[in-house]
Amino acid sequence: MIESQGTPFVPYFEAPTHRNVGGGKSFYVAQAARGGSDSNEGTDPQYPLLKIATAIALCTQRKHDYVWVQDSYQDDTFPISLATRNMHVIGLGEGHSRPSRAYLDSDTEACFRFDTNGHGIELAGFEMGATGGADPCILIEAAVMKGHIHHCGFGLMVAQDGITYTFHGTEDFYLGMIDHCYFGRYLNRDGIRLCAIGRGAINNNHFEKMVGIGIHIHDTGGGHVGEGGPILGNTFHLIQDSALGAAITLDESTQGGFVVDQNHAMQDGANPGNNPYLDKTNAALGSLANAWGLNYSGIVATYPSPLV
Repeated sequence: MIESQGTPFVPYFEAPTHRNVGGGKSFYVAQAARGGSDSNEGTDPQYPLLKIATAIALCTQRKHDYVWVQDSYQDDTFPISLATRNMHVIGLGEGHSRPSRAYLDSDTEACFRFDTNGHGIELAGFEMGATGGADPCILIEAAVMKGHIHHCGFGLMVAQDGITYTFHGTEDFYLGMIDHCYFGRYLNRDGIRLCAIGRGAINNNHFEKMVGIGIHIHDTGGGHVGEGGPILGNTFHLIQDSALGAAITLDESTQGGFVVDQNHAMQDGANPGNNPYLDKTNAALGSLANAWGLNYSGIVATYPSPLV
């Protein structure tokens, strides 16, 4: 159906118009200058919606609907709630982890918030900041499961963390995967900061000049022991090594089950002798609750030692 409202937007990319796998629908979002209006139906890329939240509200639980963000800036009210199960929200940028067309910068809130029922959601292709400095770019504060966050850029603008998980309860965050994301120098705490994690993966991300910790698993609140996941192939470029564990810190004695392997940390700071990998699950290497493979500091393979 072609909507009658407004001037049609002529896309500068090939936007999909077919029905998606699983029978879901496609909705399109663009700035007003590109024809975006919440008076449009948003099902044709030439007549997109203006707000991401408006498109999300049209999605149906478990139908694998897609929201294609052709470009965006500051039209939404933050945080944008992600609470529709098996939904896909995709920013159509340049095809890498530092996009510029799907751009969100919040002053006082996170850009996206995973809420209850936000299970199985795919989020990709956004560049995010939270310039107030006290909020993360993505906040997860419910026991969501099997999400997939990929090809997003964090810390090209000021924010507290890139991704923060804060929920404490009887269920864990059964994370699907965080992969191929960029975490930059303008994050004022950590890149990925999770208070619990289970059965998920943090793979192939890049962290550059982190002030805090790149990947920080902390304060699980009594999570599922032995149900961590792989942390594989991440790179930490010029980490600030003023403390142990600047690249990866497993900071909770009750958490276990992680497989940490083939991560690379390139140090640049006052204490390059500090080990960038720290595991606090036990004080003896032979009785760690996590499996540590070959992780590198410069060209030196290292274990998470000293342990605390």
